[in-house]
Amino acid sequence: MTLNSSYEVNASPVNQQYGESVPVATTKLDPGAWGVFCDWLTQNLEGLETTIERRDATGKIELECLSKPLDSITSRIMDNGVFAIAISVRMDCGSYKWEIAGPRSLVLYRNAAGWPTRVEIGFHEGSVVVLEFTGSRLASEMFTGNSWGE
Repeated sequence: MTLNSSYEVNASPVNQQYGESVPVATTKLDPGAWGVFCDWLTQNLEGLETTIERRDATGKIELECLSKPLDSITSRIMDNGVFAIAISVRMDCGSYKWEIAGPRSLVLYRNAAGWPTRVEIGFHEGSVVVLEFTGSRLASEMFTGNSWGE
């Protein structure tokens, strides 16, 4: 697995809205690591509120989903041999899935603590799908094992 790390200023619309720039770590992932990374995101970020945008090369931004809980991010090889990444979020009426066939790049943005804040999946010429992790996890009951027999 190859990771190319660099630091840059986050140009996120969320941060621009508040008039601030936040230094973040950026990692462009090697294609061989995409499947493992998708599994890791699902395992660690499932239930986290996520906003999904589609940005084209001309600067047009389409909001696909606003602050919905992440269900999964998966990868697979389609029948025609093309690699695809699928993003699934929970909606009021079930779940909704977006599939990106033939991604060209996958870039991870992390905050100062190293936690993922945004993932950009590049496809077509200059177009990207942006996942912004915008909120908190869904409330769920925690189970722990301790000496009291929980």
